[in-house]
Amino acid sequence: MPSETVDKLTADVVLNGAHPMGGPSFVTQLASVDAEAQLRRDNTILRRELAMMRLRAAAQEKLLARWESERSEAAALQRDLLPHTLPTSDSAHFDVLFVPTDSVSGDLYHVVRLDDEHLAVWVIDATGHGMAAGTLVACVQRSLCRMAGGDTNVSAMDPSAVLTQLNREILAIDLTDCQFVAATYAVYHERTGLLRWSRGGGCHPVMMRSDGQSKSLMAQGPLVGMTDRADFGVGEVQLVPGETVLFYSDGLETAVAPGAGHTAGEHSVATWLEGHSAISQTSTIKRINKQVRLSRSDERADDVAVVALHVPATTTRADQMASSTKSQLLAV
Repeated sequence: MPSETVDKLTADVVLNGAHPMGGPSFVTQLASVDAEAQLRRDNTILRRELAMMRLRAAAQEKLLARWESERSEAAALQRDLLPHTLPTSDSAHFDVLFVPTDSVSGDLYHVVRLDDEHLAVWVIDATGHGMAAGTLVACVQRSLCRMAGGDTNVSAMDPSAVLTQLNREILAIDLTDCQFVAATYAVYHERTGLLRWSRGGGCHPVMMRSDGQSKSLMAQGPLVGMTDRADFGVGEVQLVPGETVLFYSDGLETAVAPGAGHTAGEHSVATWLEGHSAISQTSTIKRINKQVRLSRSDERADDVAVVALHVPATTTRADQMASSTKSQLLAV
């Protein structure tokens, strides 16, 4: 073959990728090799990323299982902190409603006998929701139980002193999340019918008369844990047979007046209860329970805790037996 022909073929192979025998060109073969190598590299990267995703998923599942376990423990602790029985009394009957929106609630309540003639009632509601709120109200519940049990130098008979001490304790904790608690603490004197209460940012109690009239019982005080200069006023009212006082968290305001702000809702419960006779606190609680459950579809639905203190018009043996067992309605 003439040398000129060889040189031309060589040039075609180098410059144009032409194969002298009509097969795949050198450049085509080289490109195919590069593509296969890139595919292998991409496949290796994808396998590594998939392995990392599986590791992250396993770690997240482990964290979720741990979180669920801690949440279950917190819910069990809260249940243990609720009263298993309510005090019995000829001059005061109690009924309660407790409807948390989740397994761990930011609301709690209690009714405690202080001595032969005095009973303490409180409702607490932590700002926020979830584990932080549930943990805070659990701490507050324990603290209030200690004071009611006489384990501190604070007189459980003095509502203002109790909230003042509670305020100091919450400030001392110096929480970074869920820092405040709305609380109402009251003391009822069975022999005289005198009710004294203090309110730390909580809802105003509502007094229902036997003629169906309702009114909010006012007392001033900031959220507990907000400031070291908090001043918790004390309200007093003389209860007579046939009257009922409701202590409750703000979830009830949302239930009876959806869409109302906190200020607009301050008296919404008293307004909603107008015309509802207080002869039976059980019927009142049933009515409230029905309204709360109807409001559960509202995305703003909140935990609800209600304690009804009823001064019976007459005392029967059936009343005494009914008051010896706590009536507690639960819903999640």
